[in-house]
Amino acid sequence: MLSACGGGSDKVAKISPDNDTVAVSDAAPAVTITSPSSGLEVGAQNSISLSAIAEDAEDGDISSNVQWQSDIDGNLGTGANISVQLSVGTHTITATIADSKDQSAETAISIQVNNLSGMATISWNPPTRNTDNSDLQDLAGFKIYVGESAEALQSVKTIDDPSAYSTLVEELKPNTTYYFAVTAINSHGIESDYSNIATKDVR
Repeated sequence: MLSACGGGSDKVAKISPDNDTVAVSDAAPAVTITSPSSGLEVGAQNSISLSAIAEDAEDGDISSNVQWQSDIDGNLGTGANISVQLSVGTHTITATIADSKDQSAETAISIQVNNLSGMATISWNPPTRNTDNSDLQDLAGFKIYVGESAEALQSVKTIDDPSAYSTLVEELKPNTTYYFAVTAINSHGIESDYSNIATKDVR
């Protein structure tokens, strides 16, 4: 109990118990994985960028101390941003942070790593006319679109050769049906509609 004595007086003024308390804050830190999103699917040969933000009420920004772990590959490294290659499988990636008071927090995401060893050769007939039936004189190249459904095609390759008529698409999942389309691009960057959509069972 604290007390205060007035000068020249034998009376003692005591501080009430309600004011005789010191509060100490020791909140746990917080950590958030900002990239990638949970459920990401990648090929085994691809690098993956892992990013996280970690903050603590007492220590401030402690993102550089985030520890990354895979339930398959083990320790991945430390830091707010790291790049890794993971083995084939479904990984639970955990980001863990501890503050200077040994309070800790963690969060996790799932990443699917596939053995993308499949491939397909795509061929097409280069266009010769514009949609207004005029001669096509400024063809600049093509874009290749691929997806696991006709409604979910994504650009995977740009070919800057107007004389090209085929290309090899690699890193496809085995035992999967893929859908392919090609577009033409002129020298002004104007892109055509999709070609007819072709399919292939990749083995």
